[in-house]
Amino acid sequence: MKQIFPIADTHSHTYFPALDKFRETAIKHAEEAGVCLQVQVGCDEVSSLAALELAKKHKNHYSSLGLHPTDVQNLGKPQAHRISGFENYKLQAHNLDELIAWFEKIFQENKDKIVAYGETGFDFYHADSPELRKQQEASFLRHIELADKYNRALIIHTRSAREETLHFLEKYKKMFYYSNNKEKMRGVIHCFTEDTDFAEIVTQKYGFFIGIGGIATYPKAESIRAAIKATPIEFLVTETDAPFLVPRLFKNRGRRTNESAFLTEVVELIADLKEMVVEDAAEMMLENARKLFNM
Repeated sequence: MKQIFPIADTHSHTYFPALDKFRETAIKHAEEAGVCLQVQVGCDEVSSLAALELAKKHKNHYSSLGLHPTDVQNLGKPQAHRISGFENYKLQAHNLDELIAWFEKIFQENKDKIVAYGETGFDFYHADSPELRKQQEASFLRHIELADKYNRALIIHTRSAREETLHFLEKYKKMFYYSNNKEKMRGVIHCFTEDTDFAEIVTQKYGFFIGIGGIATYPKAESIRAAIKATPIEFLVTETDAPFLVPRLFKNRGRRTNESAFLTEVVELIADLKEMVVEDAAEMMLENARKLFNM
């Protein structure tokens, strides 16, 4: 029988349509594989609501409220994320101020299930313009303010924006502390795809965790694996970004939709790179996830 070890999925979008036909089965498989903590992450108004609904339905699931950087231009427009059960949902927010106010309202009604704000950050992979950069920076700042106000974690997305992200962190470094106790803000660089130098800066200077998922298992991900090896395990957490980024072995078996149960491959990879017993590595990263979300 395969050894079961405890796993945290710190970043999932299990509510996305790709999982509609087998969502509950995937959740059951995750539990059977040892996944005992999942965080469903919001990307805009409707997906944040879907993430929260899923978290409320399942005991060990939690959620975040967030506006993905690629969705900042879609505020007030027809829903970018088509989510089953929300086809007739009418948007409550039509600009950033209204969305932040809506986030606060939803948080006040569901404090026990909302553990983070984000994902937020910078993404210039699909589009880039001066206006987009201003919008993403403004949204990023508002998420930081919410995380501070309500003592919640911050989920940071960065894609094709390495220097912009580092510049932002340096520019606003005084904000990355909780004003009530002056401790460093709990945060995670979600879907880590950078190198060892980047990992060292965000972990050692800001105290952020880095989220490791299926992409670390891909043959061309040598720089990610080098960063994992060089980064103290105290700063590593596991994630799927489901339904995206299926780990290599599962992908080779024909799986095209990621799910939390597949994190076993990621945990085993990290344990191997850190030269640790897999159960010990899993336990430490689960504890890291609990620290990140203040559980």
